[in-house]
Amino acid sequence: GFKGSRRGQNPLVTSQPPPTSQPHPTSPPRDPRSLAWSEGETPRGGWTQRCFACLIPAFPRMSPFMQLSSPQLSYGSEQVAMRTRFETGCTLEARWRRSQLKALRRMITENQAALCAALGQDLGKSQWEAELTETTQLVGEINEALGRLGEWMRPDLSVPSVSNFGGVCCVSPEPLGAVLIIAPWNYPLNLLLGPLVGAIAAGNVVVMKPSEYAPATADAIAGLVPKYLDQDCFSVVIGGAGESKRLLAQRWDKVFYTGGIGVGRAVMRSAAEHLTPVTLELGGKSPCIVDASADVSNAARRVVWGAFLNSGQTCVRPDYVLCHADVYDVFVTKLVQEIARQYGKDPHATPDLGRVVRSHPGHMGSLDVMVRASSRFVVHGGDIRPSENYISPTVLGYASDREAFEASPAMQREIFGPILPVFAVQSLDEAIAMVRAREFPLAAYLFTASWDSRRKFASQVEAGGVAVNDVILHVTEHDMSFGGRGMSGMGGYHGKSGFDCFTHYRSTLIKLPFTFYEFMRYPPFSPLKKFIMRLALRFPSLVKHSALGTRLAVRGGFLLAAIWWSRTQHFALIWLSAVASMVAYDVVAKVFRALTLWLLVGR
Repeated sequence: GFKGSRRGQNPLVTSQPPPTSQPHPTSPPRDPRSLAWSEGETPRGGWTQRCFACLIPAFPRMSPFMQLSSPQLSYGSEQVAMRTRFETGCTLEARWRRSQLKALRRMITENQAALCAALGQDLGKSQWEAELTETTQLVGEINEALGRLGEWMRPDLSVPSVSNFGGVCCVSPEPLGAVLIIAPWNYPLNLLLGPLVGAIAAGNVVVMKPSEYAPATADAIAGLVPKYLDQDCFSVVIGGAGESKRLLAQRWDKVFYTGGIGVGRAVMRSAAEHLTPVTLELGGKSPCIVDASADVSNAARRVVWGAFLNSGQTCVRPDYVLCHADVYDVFVTKLVQEIARQYGKDPHATPDLGRVVRSHPGHMGSLDVMVRASSRFVVHGGDIRPSENYISPTVLGYASDREAFEASPAMQREIFGPILPVFAVQSLDEAIAMVRAREFPLAAYLFTASWDSRRKFASQVEAGGVAVNDVILHVTEHDMSFGGRGMSGMGGYHGKSGFDCFTHYRSTLIKLPFTFYEFMRYPPFSPLKKFIMRLALRFPSLVKHSALGTRLAVRGGFLLAAIWWSRTQHFALIWLSAVASMVAYDVVAKVFRALTLWLLVGR
């Protein structure tokens, strides 16, 4: 097989000699098994693969292991052991990936109390909120990956176009290699181990950098990862901005960053030095529009839950509300009632309301300034206790004063705290225009009972994700990619998207050495050759349609035969035979496909 090789020899050139250059001193030592097959050496793999390589001389005779022989590659100390381990090809096997995912699940479930305690120490989260937003979400993500890993890893075999008739097309998922994951402080466990699930499922080795502003959680993760996961493939680096800069200066095969826009720009600049692909999960001001037709009570209940979850430190929280003027007063009143119902008359005493992050310098002060600058618009809350990192759920009601609303400090950046500005608009069109005047948000929300409003909102509002009549919960769906666009990020993950995020889909075309139409591609070109070549290029899917037509013709033949012979007395027996024949045809086709994939790529 050749499924693990990523650098070194060209996999489609069999006459290329094996590399003779010595590895660069800064590159990790190569495993002897990673060397290309020398002349006369027996290829690795089973007898079927060796026979297939003899039958088709163009079959890529290549090592199943990655090579690191380029003198330009320079890696940090964190990557040397991991890349050496990656060269052995251990991460290519589904068994290894499953074992690491199960180990990660055990790490979370067996240490849930300790992890929740660390989250409480960093962010004041209650035991239940930590389970709801961090550990349980991760276990669900892991279970999804374990249940569908075989489906995700399966190569896709397809019929080639007319130009490559007589060949086989295969698209196979390959791991990218060494991955760097940098996590933020607002969900320090979920946003670090969530991307890790996709990286493990895709077969990568990973260096994790937790946020220095959640030190208790970072220390807990750093202590647990070596006990449960393969130490040669996964490591945790603790430190501040200096450590992040040092890591970003190295060459990686993928960088996954979650955090603010400013650091996101720095990540992209560092990655550009090595042309490293990046996934950025940033943020922005996610709007929430309440239409005149909305169920105001339900909207207020869900907005309060989403806006003050994790003390407002959620990247997809409703960051401001644009409410229709006809229901503005009722909506603000319902907001105040819902805050009292969910957090009690004294929110400071309830364990269900977290605290502003304790270790981040200046964040509490900036929120304090934000509330005090808009003190005349505070309709509820405004209780600030800097020594306890506490801010009560605060509602800023601007009514129709657009100038004050736009000039408010709360509207100049993402709030990331328990503060909710509310502004009254005259129509849905005005609200959409205000949203479109800003950068693309990470999420956008609409509460309405009108189908026309839903269609207009979905077609005109551009955001990373959209939810109608709810907030935040769209990010919990494993079948939907979560990510931003523009200033709110690039790329996505969760479920299959997380697997794709850390995967390269390699296309392979294998053809017979000679085909009946070989002469048509070479000069001189006669009118007949030109006609046939134009036909092939203008209708590339002709062979695929022919193959589909063949399958339909076979099935139709079985049915026609059954109809013709059903006039006899053996009606039931003949129909049963026809159905059994069609099923057998499908089974044989699937077996042939699986056998072809096994012979081509060993999967």
